[in-house]
Amino acid sequence: MIWEEMYANKIKHAGGIDRYLQKKERRSVGALIKRIKNNLAPGSQILEVGTGTGAVGALLTKYGFNVTAIDNNQKMVEMAEKTFELFNKTNVVHLTDAKDIIKKFGSNSFDCVISH
Repeated sequence: MIWEEMYANKIKHAGGIDRYLQKKERRSVGALIKRIKNNLAPGSQILEVGTGTGAVGALLTKYGFNVTAIDNNQKMVEMAEKTFELFNKTNVVHLTDAKDIIKKFGSNSFDCVISH
């Protein structure tokens, strides 16, 4: 099974993307978000590498963080774009490989880089 199929099944099993996000926030992702909230000010620039469904990055935008998300899989980028749109965020997900971060965004563009 490929990544996009696996996550599509997880979202379906959870009852939709909204419920999937709620479940993620209550579990390990919630602990990561809490740690970020305790250490960075709202408005901080965060890069999420390997965004997958976009769940972590989209939830961080809920708390006022500016998130840029990347993934090297087109289907996952499309899934993440839909997730970010739930939080009225567009044009924040990019089809980019991690090795091209500096070329795409420049040096010192982010206050924090995460990968979950």
